[in-house]
Amino acid sequence: MVQTSAKGFVEDVQEALEKLGFECALVVCSDLPFLSSPTVNEFLRAWEESKKRSAALYTTREYLETLGVKARTPLVAVGVNVIPRGSRAFDEHRHIVQKLDVLNVNTKKELELARLLCQTKKNE
Repeated sequence: MVQTSAKGFVEDVQEALEKLGFECALVVCSDLPFLSSPTVNEFLRAWEESKKRSAALYTTREYLETLGVKARTPLVAVGVNVIPRGSRAFDEHRHIVQKLDVLNVNTKKELELARLLCQTKKNE
C-alpha cells in the first residue's frame, strides 16, 4: 500500500508511481465485476502494439444499451488504464471492447443488472 496526499486521482496515481519508482501502472477500478484476465491481456497487448505511453479501455454506448445501461457519449471509459509516470494523458491509445467484461457498476440499476447476470451465469 502506498499512502498519497489525496489531492485527486491523477495526482495520487502520479505520486504513487514516483514513490515506487515505477514507469507506469495498470489501474483497474474495483467496480468491474465481470472483468476477465483475457480481456485485460488483450488490452495490454493492444497497448504494447500501439507504442503509445498510455491507454484506456472503452466500450460503446451502443453495446451498453444492449445491456439496458444508458450512456451519454458514444465512447465510454470503462475504468482500466495504463498510466505513465509524469503524464496527465491517460488515453493516448483507446482500446474498445464490446463484451460483458466492461459492465461498470455505478448505480443501483447497474447493480441489479449485475446480480441478475450473475444468477443467470450460475444457472447455466
